[in-house]
Amino acid sequence: MVFRRSFWSVVVGVLCLAWPVTARAQYTGDVPIFSGPDFFSTAARGPFMIIPTLTIAQEYNDNVFLNNANRKSDYITHASPGLRVVMESPGYRLSGGYFATAEKYLHETQLDSLFHTQGLFIESTYLVTPLVTLTFNDTLTASDYTNTASAEGIATGRTRAVSNTLAPGVTWQIDPRTSLGFLGSYTLQRFHSNNAHDSDVYGLNVNLNYDLTRRLRGTIGYQVSYLDIEGQAGTTAQSPRAGLTYQFTPTLTGSVSGGPTFITGSEDKVSGAGTVSLTQRLAFGSASAFYDRSIAVAGGLGGPTENQSVGGVLRVTTLAQGLTLDLAPTYTTSNSVGQGRIDVNALRVVARANYQVTPWMGLLVSYNFFQQHTESALTATGLTVNDVDQNRVFLGLQFGFPIRKD
Repeated sequence: MVFRRSFWSVVVGVLCLAWPVTARAQYTGDVPIFSGPDFFSTAARGPFMIIPTLTIAQEYNDNVFLNNANRKSDYITHASPGLRVVMESPGYRLSGGYFATAEKYLHETQLDSLFHTQGLFIESTYLVTPLVTLTFNDTLTASDYTNTASAEGIATGRTRAVSNTLAPGVTWQIDPRTSLGFLGSYTLQRFHSNNAHDSDVYGLNVNLNYDLTRRLRGTIGYQVSYLDIEGQAGTTAQSPRAGLTYQFTPTLTGSVSGGPTFITGSEDKVSGAGTVSLTQRLAFGSASAFYDRSIAVAGGLGGPTENQSVGGVLRVTTLAQGLTLDLAPTYTTSNSVGQGRIDVNALRVVARANYQVTPWMGLLVSYNFFQQHTESALTATGLTVNDVDQNRVFLGLQFGFPIRKD
């Protein structure tokens, strides 16, 4: 019993750390099939499972160039084949998937593409011993929409962009109440445009957790990140942190952590970092909310920037059998730490419905709203920043054929 409790405690902790990245991938601005509808995901259990998927969707987009100064609308046909593989045993679990989306435009035919968007993810957990757990996650997104590929959701126009985040980790359960965790990360962003900066961000997060009571956990930790931004000197951000996680009720859990951030390199400054999250299981589904403040980059605009994000996910699963409704708003601000003149606000709202028509077919309806506003149309490095208002409506069918091997 202690072994199983320790194992799932580690799994839940790692998922909480990775939640912002996972959520962004799941609610991408393109056809939302990254993980597939829930009836494919929940079926993915067993020693070995392969799930080929195919999504056919029609989209209306009122700003295909992500630029209010060059606003064009169009009707777009999507075809998205995908594949998911799951392997698990009592000591490990490996889940991975890939999809690619081809697009055909009704009017702007020069934008037609066989690989408009590609996505790849790997999630793995391995118990080396009952007290030591290794984890490894990888999320890759390539898209012609820079706000989709950007880890921060910031747009720098329509151009090919690629982001990839690697996150290896290890957790040691020192005793039944104490654990020590190390989580590394590496995020690269590449943009095929002169109006964007490539970047590499390296990070390390060390946390010591102690269960003060059955419902209260205390954490002390240390975070360090190094930002390597094209055309700029490197920046280091270090943040000692302390936090608490409390289970208010069997269905409501909240956590808070924070501390000062010491910035050196291209800019020397003292700032702050913090994360707050709240998760509630409800009679009709679930709800979660989060706030995060950190030193990072502003997508292709570069940085360093002080980024703040607040958002949430509301899920309804009881209105009808096989029907899932999701609402996921996120608001992000990015401001230059120094004199970079980056001052961008971005709002993304995704409303989505999945309906399981048959065990192998689902209906997808999605509305995606994206708005970006800047106080400075030109950064200190000469990059142009556009205001964006974009509405996208999707209607599609997704087919999935789980193949299980016991």
